[in-house]
Amino acid sequence: FTGDKGFMYKANLCLRTALKVLVPIYSFTANNEHELYEKMKEYEWEELLNTDDTLAINATVNSDEFDHSLYVSQKTKDAICDRFVDKFHVRPNVDLDRPTVRIYVHIFRNQVNVSLDSSGDSLFKRGYRVDIDTAPMKEVLAAGMVLLSNWQPHLPLIDGMCGSGTLGIEAALFANIILDSALLLLFSALPLRFSAVAFLFSILTARLLFLFSILSVLLACLCSLLALPLFPKYA
Repeated sequence: FTGDKGFMYKANLCLRTALKVLVPIYSFTANNEHELYEKMKEYEWEELLNTDDTLAINATVNSDEFDHSLYVSQKTKDAICDRFVDKFHVRPNVDLDRPTVRIYVHIFRNQVNVSLDSSGDSLFKRGYRVDIDTAPMKEVLAAGMVLLSNWQPHLPLIDGMCGSGTLGIEAALFANIILDSALLLLFSALPLRFSAVAFLFSILTARLLFLFSILSVLLACLCSLLALPLFPKYA
């Protein structure tokens, strides 16, 4: 899909089944590692990075020419850093955990697509789970199952294999129109730069939505408890 920067923020906030929202910035063909390095170096990375920023590279490859994703990540990092050395005599630092900019490189055959990560932490990390059970269901998978089931909020929800309650929580969030990623935004900001006013507005909105979500989930749990006597064999 396409949209402006505001639409990108809305996608991160509202999508229930996405792991990441990537922003395509650059595409080219490369038949060997030399072409990959040179074309990566040609891109004006200084428009996205400052000299004191940090970066991380994630690569996925499906190609006869490139068969090692870690090597592609290394060549991309070298090209970006060498461009900064040539222009500013400074190499950007790498931060694999909390980089200023995370770059994704996808290679299929000889087609290279470069994207920016607009989401920060993976969107399945809603922020409401402080501990996990053995082999828990991912939140985005649970949200997808709720949506595909065509379940409606006015109907009882039966989870016959309930473990840590992920399906029930995601159904409650869906039923109360609670934006899942508002919980994540309460604790972290999107990594792409935007104005201080937009940042403060996003954080304030996330906090209000978080408080509203707590009240809504508690209300949904209370309604579920009151409905148990109507369905004794599922209690």
